Amino acid sequence: MTVKETKEYLLSVRRAKREVKRYQALKQQARDLACSATAPTDKLAVSGGKGGDLFVCYAQYSAALDERIAELFDLQSEVTRTIARVQDSRYRELLLGYYVEGMTWEQVACQMDYCYMQVCRLHGQALEAMKDIM
Repeated sequence: MTVKETKEYLLSVRRAKREVKRYQALKQQARDLACSATAPTDKLAVSGGKGGDLFVCYAQYSAALDERIAELFDLQSEVTRTIARVQDSRYRELLLGYYVEGMTWEQVACQMDYCYMQVCRLHGQALEAMKDIM
């Protein structure tokens, strides 16, 4: 695997993190819509009808979103396990902070007590270390 492919693999986690947030927001919107358009849930079992159908649709939609979220969390878990195999703790901290936790480079630099340029140099070295593991 090349450094470019390694970086792309790591970036997939950053994108997945954003995607999970979008799905969670969609779930909340769908839930709000289902709840606002139906009778109280204790009456759904008795009355059935259109309100019940909306709630069933929400439940199915929510389950589909949960399935995708679980896939994305599996990817995050896989990448985290791969990063854990990197020998240098500085590289692990940098890779986890930026790619898994979604920090900016400036935040990573502050957390590590390094300047921005030092983190940029370490990033290249960390990618090389990841490439060797993969």
